[in-house]
Amino acid sequence: MIGAMFADIGTQAATPGTGSYSVQNIIPTGTSVPNGATVNTTDCIYLQKLTAAGATDGAILYWRDGSFKAGKQTVNFHGWYASGVTTPADVTLTSGQAVWLYVPAGAVCSFTMSGEVPAGDVYMALNQNNTAVGNPQPTTIDLQDVEPHAAEGYTVPNGATVNTTDCIYLQKLTPAGATDGAILYWRDGSFKAGKQTVNFHGWYASGVTTPADVTLAPGEGLWVFSPTAGISLVFPSALPTSAE
Repeated sequence: MIGAMFADIGTQAATPGTGSYSVQNIIPTGTSVPNGATVNTTDCIYLQKLTAAGATDGAILYWRDGSFKAGKQTVNFHGWYASGVTTPADVTLTSGQAVWLYVPAGAVCSFTMSGEVPAGDVYMALNQNNTAVGNPQPTTIDLQDVEPHAAEGYTVPNGATVNTTDCIYLQKLTPAGATDGAILYWRDGSFKAGKQTVNFHGWYASGVTTPADVTLAPGEGLWVFSPTAGISLVFPSALPTSAE
């Protein structure tokens, strides 16, 4: 699960921290990058957006880089393409949006990205249900600095009772799509913990009263659940605050 840690140059809107990023600017590089001569889900690098239910949202896009047969023609490919299509996909990610990416066995590569640093805090809107989210800043950040924000007319669930129905929660994923480490729940209030009342504010594992010590690398992805609409995750700006 990865996202873009930049915005495309010139796409940031008047609202600070907004913007978009073309998937064509996510470039695999390395000593062994599959070229996509034959399109399939075993030998190619491919990526996909995900729906709130975890299914593929739109087309699967394959990395292709070379001159390959397309019908009776030979076409020069370089970029991300839908199966059977000879023009690069016109697909963008909003700042903070992530994709699920597959790299086949034997590939030796990483991914390079370039663009503008988001101009302020990034508000990544969450679905009601699940959302693929990536750290949109080009710096490693403390997860505890990422907080949910409710739009007007909505309320952030406070996590008084920890469960996977009523709480906002998030998780890192393994390459197989399973939970990597603990599921972390957003809790904000004074709640009973055993015989004590504890002040919570942040992301906590179930049954734990201290905030989780978790960092997110640039572009690192999360699978986030929100029980309600109207909620965003706010990623703090990577740009220094100007002195007054």
